[in-house]
Amino acid sequence: GSSRKWYVTVMLNENRAPIALFVQTNTMEKTVITNDAVDKLMALARTKGIPEKFVAGVERKCEVDNNSTKIARAIGLLLRHGVRIKYIVSEIDKVTGVTFASFLFHIKKLLSGYIKDSEAVVGVFCQQCNGKLVYESGCQKCINCGNSLCG
Repeated sequence: GSSRKWYVTVMLNENRAPIALFVQTNTMEKTVITNDAVDKLMALARTKGIPEKFVAGVERKCEVDNNSTKIARAIGLLLRHGVRIKYIVSEIDKVTGVTFASFLFHIKKLLSGYIKDSEAVVGVFCQQCNGKLVYESGCQKCINCGNSLCG
């Protein structure tokens, strides 16, 4: 069988922070997972005060996009409007059914690499000791016991 491939172009601003994602792929993401992710990301856009005309515009464009492009478009909206990456990653973490073979998993890993080391993880605690998590080299690490999902 053919392997899954995603070609992601990340546009950076003058501070080398991502502001847009573009994706080409040879695979389809599961629609139920994509819709859950896009719904959560659009809810975050509204919570963060992005004007409705921009949110509704992205939702309209998503109606005809493939699933990977829908996710990239929703993330791009958030990035362009200055939503911190840790909040985007936090929403992606809430999506159920995300596996290692999915686009969402890899986009989350890519975005996490742009989060500053020692920045606090939002809304998630250590699975071993319930301690506070921080980002380190794009991974979530417990500041109490040192547990990390990245090894």
